[in-house]
Amino acid sequence: MIKIDVKQPDLEEILADFLEEKRSKRLSPATIDYYENNIHNFIVFTKTKNKNISHKDVNKKLINEYLVWLDRKYNYNTTSANTALRAIRVFVYYMIERNDLNIEPFKILLLPDNKRKKKEIYSTNELSKLLEKPNIKKTRFSTYRNWVIINFFLTAGARIKTTVNIQNQDIDLANQKITLFNYKTHHTYQVSFYGKFKKIIEEYMGIRKGAPEDYLFSTEYGEKLSRAGLRSAIVRYNNRRGVDRSNIHAFRHTFASLWIKNGGDPYRLMDLLDHQSMEITKQYVHQFSDDESMKNYNPLESLVDDDKEYINLNK
Repeated sequence: MIKIDVKQPDLEEILADFLEEKRSKRLSPATIDYYENNIHNFIVFTKTKNKNISHKDVNKKLINEYLVWLDRKYNYNTTSANTALRAIRVFVYYMIERNDLNIEPFKILLLPDNKRKKKEIYSTNELSKLLEKPNIKKTRFSTYRNWVIINFFLTAGARIKTTVNIQNQDIDLANQKITLFNYKTHHTYQVSFYGKFKKIIEEYMGIRKGAPEDYLFSTEYGEKLSRAGLRSAIVRYNNRRGVDRSNIHAFRHTFASLWIKNGGDPYRLMDLLDHQSMEITKQYVHQFSDDESMKNYNPLESLVDDDKEYINLNK
């Protein structure tokens, strides 16, 4: 009898089958993206180990090595690592259940979650100091830019790496949308902005100018602002305003806390923060939802006094 050598599918082919099965179960596009992004990232990792790695090489040791790789490459905390691990676990269990793949069964346990620290946020008093618009006629561009960036943080809740990589062409003034890139999951998403920030960003772009592909938040010489440069700039800006707190990520926490306090929908917040699951978003809900609920609107809209007159820069 002639033995027929049946070609085994590689991990990418198995992923395609896995995603097709999930689509057939009518899972949401966001859930499909969550699986695809995290499992693809896992496959990328396996290729750093061995280009010819197969599904039969997937075991507990490889999963543990993947967690170490995530920590080194992305500085993942426990929550983020578990978010990725949940997707991998579903994928691995799918492979184990497939009789044609012959994978030795094993369990994947989530990382123990230590007691979470409360998320650091800016107080109302601190925000009132930081959001007071500088006199453009008497201030440097960098100070004005920092003020715009803080308004942006409270409009979009974006991460620092996302913020420094925004280009002029990512701002759609007509439709009041910003296209952002999530460097954790490597995909784009959009955030809407409203009346107050529209005035702010229109004025800023009129002053900043530049080509469509230029970085929106640049140095005073029109060059790209680095993450370290932005951190230093915010420390100086905050200190000069009498605010000791200068944690940039705290603006993201503040955005989320105000959204919850204002009665915002947690699932919409998940989209705005571009979280891949509700696990991280739930932390904001648990920490801030006990406060008195207010009207549901964008956080920046609730912070800036609309009656204040904007100062126009005379060229």
